[in-house]
Amino acid sequence: MTGNTTYSKDKSARMAAKVRTLWERQGQILWGPDYRAGKRAVPQEAPRKSKPRTLPSAKLSRTLQLMSRPEGKLAPLALYHPDLWEMHEQHVLYVEPMAHPLSFHRAYRDRRWPASSGTLALADRLGLIARHPTYFDAAEQTYVPVPWLGDFLLFLHDVRGPYLVSWDVKLTTGAHGAPQAGARVRPSKQEIRKAEVREAVYQAYMRELGIPIVQITPDHVDQNLLATLAQLARLHAREVHLPDDQQVVLQQAFQRALVDGEPPMFVIQRLVPDQSKRGEARTLLHQLVWQRKLRVDLWQPLVMDVPLVPERIDPLVEYAHLFSRQAGATS
Repeated sequence: MTGNTTYSKDKSARMAAKVRTLWERQGQILWGPDYRAGKRAVPQEAPRKSKPRTLPSAKLSRTLQLMSRPEGKLAPLALYHPDLWEMHEQHVLYVEPMAHPLSFHRAYRDRRWPASSGTLALADRLGLIARHPTYFDAAEQTYVPVPWLGDFLLFLHDVRGPYLVSWDVKLTTGAHGAPQAGARVRPSKQEIRKAEVREAVYQAYMRELGIPIVQITPDHVDQNLLATLAQLARLHAREVHLPDDQQVVLQQAFQRALVDGEPPMFVIQRLVPDQSKRGEARTLLHQLVWQRKLRVDLWQPLVMDVPLVPERIDPLVEYAHLFSRQAGATS
């Protein structure tokens, strides 16, 4: 294939190493604890000026690699959904023809799924092949394609079976299909065109696979809700070191307190005499809310000395469009 100016020859060795690492992590579609994000949340791999972070997930039995503050804010919302059974962050858009991701899952491989032509073929079809990112391999004297990465690929399940939704996560509305914020006050024409090409191919890639795209920013979701979900997410994967029977008693007491208006701190003080174990009870409370076993108002924070407020709005109903089979790029 012909090259472009996206990567100059003096960067080829570094690019070769980066691409090698990408394919080591993403060469196969894996699941649960075996999944490896294309990039890790460390400064040397994250975009410039981003705020990379990690988030342990009990559901996925691994730690999510989040590249930015918006991803950090929105990941708890995705994980909170009970119909989400898998999530692939920093996932490769395959350059060559590739089967649908669910074709690689043992429970669904026997079904018929659409396939992707790969980003090279799609870029060629769109008249954009000259702008597909590459690096020059001096040893082979040829240009090697560099894959793009997507943000969050959500694997969900409803009464019709499994399906996927792709979250395109940005800081602000209007940033989708635009250059990432960087050192420049105004991006160059080349940077703008590069982002437009990536967006066009990404849209075509997901369309071939029948995967709807949700263009999402933190501003699309109530900030109080996101703050509470972040509070819950920080504790949801911790092991609670309390006997099972004591956990049952506490759960029942928290349920009564929700009705009676008793602050959770009073419940804990009454039922957990050992002060060194009260932190475990607080963790349990957060996990019961996270698991939707205790339905409280998530539009306000959990405060131990303030009565819990019963759920007024179910976030899964309020934001169902972000997880829907019919989700679209304008969501």
